[in-house]
Amino acid sequence: MPQLSDVRFAALRALGFTGSTSDMLLAWLQTFPFGGAPTLPNKTVPDAWKAALSVVPPSIGPTLVQNGTFDTDTAGWTAVGGTFVSTSGEAILTNQAASFGRASQAFPTVAGKKYLVEGNFRRVDVNGILRASTVPDGSELLSAGLTSTQSFSHIITATAATTYVSLWNNSTVGGNSSGWDNIVITELQDIDNYQRNDWWYEYLGSLGYTGQLNDRELAYWLQVFQDATGGAYSAAYSTAFD
Repeated sequence: MPQLSDVRFAALRALGFTGSTSDMLLAWLQTFPFGGAPTLPNKTVPDAWKAALSVVPPSIGPTLVQNGTFDTDTAGWTAVGGTFVSTSGEAILTNQAASFGRASQAFPTVAGKKYLVEGNFRRVDVNGILRASTVPDGSELLSAGLTSTQSFSHIITATAATTYVSLWNNSTVGGNSSGWDNIVITELQDIDNYQRNDWWYEYLGSLGYTGQLNDRELAYWLQVFQDATGGAYSAAYSTAFD
């Protein structure tokens, strides 16, 4: 079996690049659709890679929101302009007359850190809005419309020691309702400390490659080599590596 370094070198040459492996890798990175000329990633990931790979770093620790599953009640949440009641394992938010029904909860944050807000929304007879702010009814950190029964996932950047998540009905018609469930808020690992190998491992996994990083990368570059040689994999493989 060929070594990863050999396969990567041959694949880059087959793509038309010249020079050392480092030179070819840099030239190859510059063909990515994000523009600019990133430096070769060693420790931290360049901003261009973050945007191109679109990989969410792993969460740290347990959820920061209390009672996000509403199994038996809605304790921990404050309702305004409506009722917020646990029904069959989800929370039903129902408007009072001529008022936007909403329910909010505060959770601890650190300014500058990123947090992942996830959950499920069910449209009963009204659309919903998911908001995040430094105040209960604010929306400067997040305001996402929910127009159908769906799951949601949004990243926010905290600006204070306390942040509020609020669940809204997008209607003031009395009696209109929506359903909410499985609200989870977790801190994300600091992207600037998320190592290049972590990103590359996750990215290759998103492309369908499995195993350890070396296995994933070897399979990836073998595929690149095969594609670059027009599918003439066997002959090219033998010429390059035997």
